[in-house]
Amino acid sequence: MEDNDTQKPIIIKIGGSILKNPNALDSLFSFINKNKQFNWLIVHGGGNVVDSWLNKMGYISKKHDGLRISSKEEMPIIVGALAGYANKKIMKSAIKFDLRPIGLSLFEAGINVKQKNDALKQTGFCDSTSEPLLLTHLTTSGYIPIICSIGFSQMGEWFNVNADEAATAIAKSTNGKIVFLTDVSGVLDQHQTLIQKLNEDKINDLVNKEIIKDGMTVKVKEALKASKVLKDGVYITGWQILKNADLSFSDMNQLGTLVSEF
Repeated sequence: MEDNDTQKPIIIKIGGSILKNPNALDSLFSFINKNKQFNWLIVHGGGNVVDSWLNKMGYISKKHDGLRISSKEEMPIIVGALAGYANKKIMKSAIKFDLRPIGLSLFEAGINVKQKNDALKQTGFCDSTSEPLLLTHLTTSGYIPIICSIGFSQMGEWFNVNADEAATAIAKSTNGKIVFLTDVSGVLDQHQTLIQKLNEDKINDLVNKEIIKDGMTVKVKEALKASKVLKDGVYITGWQILKNADLSFSDMNQLGTLVSEF
């Protein structure tokens, strides 16, 4: 990591595979505890938790163009799963490592949300941002915002937002750097060796050759999208790497795959 980047907030985006793995959460917060000189924010989704809760309540999860259709009837369950259970589960792990987490929604993070389209119902997108005064105050005061992907419109409607998109919006508003935390060590080549850097051409080539496939295809495309929006590199990192006690966030080259056009 460059010296002039050390004061930038670091946004760690975690998804359902990390959320359901206590070892992954513990490794993350143990690592953060050893790197307290940085300002950290966590952005999370939790699609697997939402699916489970909806199923228990008799709802069938539906998607449109890969995004969840979030009906008004389902939103109390979705909000409870993400802003409640998932958010507090992450906080629980952070507290164990002598950290000070604060649970937030996208509203408190300064993100204004609108409906994506009628077909997706209460699924929204990050429309605009305001000055992230609260996030700045919290991070510079030693707190770690744990931000769920529930947002609100200016009319007070609540929406479910794609967590990757939410992380990108927060990174843009805070001038921060993003790390997508996964359950693999990063992006691997055909020999199962870590790829240090990817750009759009290389991503397309590896996807066409099916070296990058399945869930990793989605991850690298989201990382590339974030890189273009932020005009900066984005890292895909496996939680297992964070268990190495000798690693510091100051040396990002050892921490995963850099996705960047820059």
